[in-house]
Amino acid sequence: MRRGRLFYQLLSTYMVILLLTITILAAMFYQLLQNYFYNQTETMLLDRAREINIILNDYSKHIIDSETLTYELQTIDRSTNARIWVVDSRGVIFTETGPIGERFGGIRLTEDEIKNVLKGQTVVKKGYFGGRFPTPMLTVGIPITTEEKITGAIFMHAPIYEINRTMMGAFHLAIISAIISVFIAGLPIYYASSRMSVPLVEMSKAVSRISSGDFDVELNENRDDEIGELAHAFNLMARDLRNLEEMRRSFVANVSHELRSPLTSIRGYITGILDGTIEEKDREKYLNIVLQESKRLTTLINDLLDLTQIQSGQIPLNLSEFDINEVVRITVIKLEYRLNEKNVDFVPEFENDSLKVCADRNRIEQVVYNLMDNAIKYSKEGGTVWIKTFKRDGKAYVSVKDNGVGIKEEDLPYIFERFYKGDKARTDTSSGLGLSIVKSIIDQHGETIEVRSKVGEGTEFVFTLKAA
Repeated sequence: MRRGRLFYQLLSTYMVILLLTITILAAMFYQLLQNYFYNQTETMLLDRAREINIILNDYSKHIIDSETLTYELQTIDRSTNARIWVVDSRGVIFTETGPIGERFGGIRLTEDEIKNVLKGQTVVKKGYFGGRFPTPMLTVGIPITTEEKITGAIFMHAPIYEINRTMMGAFHLAIISAIISVFIAGLPIYYASSRMSVPLVEMSKAVSRISSGDFDVELNENRDDEIGELAHAFNLMARDLRNLEEMRRSFVANVSHELRSPLTSIRGYITGILDGTIEEKDREKYLNIVLQESKRLTTLINDLLDLTQIQSGQIPLNLSEFDINEVVRITVIKLEYRLNEKNVDFVPEFENDSLKVCADRNRIEQVVYNLMDNAIKYSKEGGTVWIKTFKRDGKAYVSVKDNGVGIKEEDLPYIFERFYKGDKARTDTSSGLGLSIVKSIIDQHGETIEVRSKVGEGTEFVFTLKAA
């Protein structure tokens, strides 16, 4: 009995010390994590605000127009998830980004809110910014300097709840890991040490290998107890981490490759112009090539942003009823020059003049455009593209078919993956993201998309939508 009481006393003492230690470490970790995320966000906002200052100077010098200015500000807004205010020297907001229902254009800020910035100081605040926002914001403000004169101010407001959510996600994971560690650490005391020591040592070694980046690790699962279950869960985690690491490496390699190609071309042509290798009479030709490569880079980056936001759910669906046949007709008009360029015939096959669907019109227009653009791209000279719409069992079906080069059977399972390019003469300048965006949009709608193809005969994509 004494041995039993001592065992539970030791177990209780150990657990209390362990819990106190974890609590103290959790508090310190929380504070460090909070400071890190706030500092990172503050630094990022200040860097973007300085970029905006440069853009505004270009605008004031008529280097860029108002449309480009708006595009640049919206791009920064999307990439930082922060609202942007551009304020003149009187404190009036004359340019801004943010939700339509929460605009402050034309509003004049109070002297206390802007005076320090107009004196040339950088301001960092947390709060509701004079009650103008319903949720707390991390606000940074810097002066707009034009030819060393302060002509206004730039304010960027990032929701604190976004920062806290990211921080709390990591903190909760740490807490969960700590709780699991408490239970795991209690097992060797509660059970026989000789039975527990070997698997724990193996697990410790496996964790060390994973922490060093080696995910090719497997634990022995031939035990019908908690240790066996833990080993099984650990192996599942290791496999998931291994798959994630492979995906990460593949993604980085693909992005690097897609970015390197146009950047290499741009650098080569500009170097040739600067060092005189390219003659004066040929410079316009190569500058146009540089322009096209820069547009290709912009398209790639925008596609990456769109794909990431769609897959993460950051872009909610704006569902409405519309005529899918009308979307097809509008898309054909947009791509008319492409059809004429390759002498491709377009054949519509509409079951009815109108087919109403319930979906996000803008996103579905993007799907139809990408599929038609893909069909034209891989059609033969003088080929044909068919688009068919029909309704079956409460579903609307849209088919886009070409008689082009086709896709090999072994490539079909992978065509919706990011950057995947089979060997069907896909040496063009496409980003390799079009079909991934199509698949993500259809998945977001809860619908399906299928592909049928035969080399030398063509390809057909068929997707469904909810019929209105």
